[in-house]
Amino acid sequence: MAFADRQRLGERVAASRAELEQSRSKIAESQSQIAALAAEKDRAEQQVTELRQREADARTQMATLAAARDDAAAKLAQAREESKARELREQKEARQAREERPAPEQVPPQDTRDPDGALPNVQVATLTSKMSGAPNATAALVWDGELQRGVLNTNKVPPNAANRDYQLWIVDSRFPDPVSAGVFRVEKSGRTRYVFTPKVRIESAVAFAVSLERKGGVVKAEGPIVLAGK
Repeated sequence: MAFADRQRLGERVAASRAELEQSRSKIAESQSQIAALAAEKDRAEQQVTELRQREADARTQMATLAAARDDAAAKLAQAREESKARELREQKEARQAREERPAPEQVPPQDTRDPDGALPNVQVATLTSKMSGAPNATAALVWDGELQRGVLNTNKVPPNAANRDYQLWIVDSRFPDPVSAGVFRVEKSGRTRYVFTPKVRIESAVAFAVSLERKGGVVKAEGPIVLAGK
């Protein structure tokens, strides 16, 4: 074989080897890309699995919350029913108590001018303080059982606030609760003169008391007793 032929053959072999190496390099690069894509696919599948698990957990939580909501609604409805039943029962008991209580004898309006002169069936009572902040507060009370009126004179009694009134009560053994004798106010001087006539007839006044109530007074004493006596 001539030298020139051998030279051309060598060049072709070298070129073939170069092409082979280039092909091998491309194959290796493709394999690397395939491996990377496979890894990315695995990560994507893992993320999908995690998302599905989160979705399942969320659905479970939603179902739990819905069950708790329904349970709370049922308990609320039951509580409302029980409250309504209790209220109706208390109203019935209060109505029965009122029906069993002796009806007070109504008396016509009396003259509320200050009584003067000698009065028959007159009671005189001294009301002493029940207030720790005003231990020296007192009140003198004159009650005429025949005329059904009286006079209360206070001394060193704290003035009441604008939204409060003092309320006078008369204890009569005929009634289960003290009978209201109206409301009055006390100024800064601590003194006041209050002429009163109860709305129901008092047969036997065994004691007197003064409570501090909301403005306008109440049907039954609610506030603290500040003065009391016989």
